[in-house]
Amino acid sequence: MLKGRPSKYDSKFCDIAYKYMAKGHSKLAVAGKLGISRDTLYEWCRKYPEFSDTIKIGEMKSLQHWEEIGMKMLFGKLKKEPPTS
Repeated sequence: MLKGRPSKYDSKFCDIAYKYMAKGHSKLAVAGKLGISRDTLYEWCRKYPEFSDTIKIGEMKSLQHWEEIGMKMLFGKLKKEPPTS
């Protein structure tokens, strides 16, 4: 039976991915940072639940990062606070 080459996956990649995405980077930028293809990133998400969870949380952190920048740009320049509803 033929086997593919062993995976380069390391659980340390979760920490790297989280920190990188918390700065606003996308999951595809994480793939580049880790030196893997988009397909490998998606494969790791299917195969390693902790990596998948990290990427999902990272996407939320990335969105939060950019929303905070947008709010600062919009309301900081206008010297107003965002409306509360």
